[in-house]
Amino acid sequence: MGALAVAEQALGGSLGRLMAVAESYPDLKADATMQSLSEELTSTENRLGFARQAYNDQVLEFNDEAAQFPALVVARLLGFPTAPMLEATRSEAERAAPRVQF
Repeated sequence: MGALAVAEQALGGSLGRLMAVAESYPDLKADATMQSLSEELTSTENRLGFARQAYNDQVLEFNDEAAQFPALVVARLLGFPTAPMLEATRSEAERAAPRVQF
């Protein structure tokens, strides 16, 4: 789980640096390849957001089921802890797709 959070932070940092470089070159902003890249980045971030939400939905369902009587006994006997939710999706701002402007 920690590796996922580190990878997500690295991706966010890289996107920030890419946007800073693109802002420095106005001709680059008008390039069709950069516009295509911008669309692809937005699409990828949307897919990541949906995947995060699906993961958190499954974790919530797992934790709810593991907290009810028959499953609770089995989970405790076998040592299944509650699954952690992804921390990156706690606010609306973090779930929103980044606005990439070149």
